[in-house]
Amino acid sequence: MPDGEIETLLAPVDRPFAKPALSDRPRLYQPRTVSTNEADSHMRILVTDINGGREIVIGIALDENLKNLATLRRLLAALFLISTAVIILVFWWVVVLGIKPIRGMVEAARAVASKDRRVRMNVQNSSVETAELGNAINKMIDELELSERRMANFVADASHELRTPLTTVRGYPDLYLSGALNRDVDIRDAMSRISSTSARMSGIIEDLLALVVVGETTALVPTSIDVGELLQQCAEEGHILDPSRTFSVLCESGLTLSSDRDRVIRVVMAFVENAVVHSRQGGAIEIKVQRLDDRIRVEVSDDGPGVPPSLVSHIFQPFVKADTARTQRDTGSGLGLAIASRLVELMRGQIGVDTNPNKATFWFTLPS
Repeated sequence: MPDGEIETLLAPVDRPFAKPALSDRPRLYQPRTVSTNEADSHMRILVTDINGGREIVIGIALDENLKNLATLRRLLAALFLISTAVIILVFWWVVVLGIKPIRGMVEAARAVASKDRRVRMNVQNSSVETAELGNAINKMIDELELSERRMANFVADASHELRTPLTTVRGYPDLYLSGALNRDVDIRDAMSRISSTSARMSGIIEDLLALVVVGETTALVPTSIDVGELLQQCAEEGHILDPSRTFSVLCESGLTLSSDRDRVIRVVMAFVENAVVHSRQGGAIEIKVQRLDDRIRVEVSDDGPGVPPSLVSHIFQPFVKADTARTQRDTGSGLGLAIASRLVELMRGQIGVDTNPNKATFWFTLPS
């Protein structure tokens, strides 16, 4: 670089005429960035001296580096925007799909604890796991509400069933104390009615206790049961209940069942007693057994008027009774079939009824 003029000794092949544009004399050994004689072009130079007082300028074009740097800046900016969007999305997911529904569940649980059964979880716009949890909570509240409604109905029905006999038991002593029962025959009749009414109340209370005990007891005592012998025993007991009935048992020889014998007898006798009450006197009652793959199906059929369509869907609920005008006799407490249903459920079986205007068939199945 004599007299401030730059002489090109070695130039890059792709830019043979590029020279740094120097507005002043650069200092030795201090790198700097300068523009070149070409538009929008820059160069990084370093000035050093050599023998003879000459100075040599070593430079490297920065255009490609600057382009790469600009590209890197754009990539970093895009990465920043993407990262920001991801953070915002995660925050939205945690708050909207996670924390907010959980807070709703906490509020719902507090409402349920305060006896408010109307509250339900809103699972819309929730994650899959949160929606499943919300649906489970809603189902739990539905079951709790249904259980409380059933309990209220149960208490109301029990109160209704006990109200009439209690009125009778209280009424006759009041008549006696008021002097309305003067004759011995009237007193004996009153005592007889009080005794029969008290027996009826005792039966209702025993059935209520049996229903509770059945619901709480889960222990089974399985034994090998000769099904034909068991059903024959039930038929004989049914004949004792009403000697005018004709009982028949249809069962293949040697059929056995592994289950709790006492509970099976209680279920069959509940069906038999129901058939005796709701069919005509002198009618026929059939007890039949069928083998269904790995299960045994027991049926008790009668030739009565059948189950009214309005009762079929809830015939196995407590205190469900047919119209006494249809049976022309006391239909009992309405707990026998409910107890039978609980027993069959405990024995991992199924229970049901098939009916038409001239026949009713109550059945249950048990694992063989």
